[in-house]
Amino acid sequence: MYYTSDDGKTYFADDASKVTPFDKDGKEAVRCYVFKCADGKPFVAYLERLEKTSKEKYNAARQQAKKGEMVIDLELIQMEGMEIKKPGDAKWTKRISAEGDRISQVNCPDGNNAALNIVLPSD
Repeated sequence: MYYTSDDGKTYFADDASKVTPFDKDGKEAVRCYVFKCADGKPFVAYLERLEKTSKEKYNAARQQAKKGEMVIDLELIQMEGMEIKKPGDAKWTKRISAEGDRISQVNCPDGNNAALNIVLPSD
């Protein structure tokens, strides 16, 4: 997956199992979704992270699972606690909301979404 520590200005590839936000060289890194359009120029469409309380619950549940203990559904914790935002926006929004749906709708700057493709680190 791709991550950013500067609000999407730059991004880097790292392990997809990382729980965001995490520390990267003294800065908070979050997941970012990179796309490209007909011009082939990649751009960060939106950023994603777990809000603090959900991240704590998620990490605690993972530790329980490692010990073989029964845990609550990790996917449910992620779904309920995921936040997203566009690069440059100040406010994070719940992923599962009308505003979250709007933020996650990706469009090419030229309006030609027929050429819209997600960019993955393996590309």
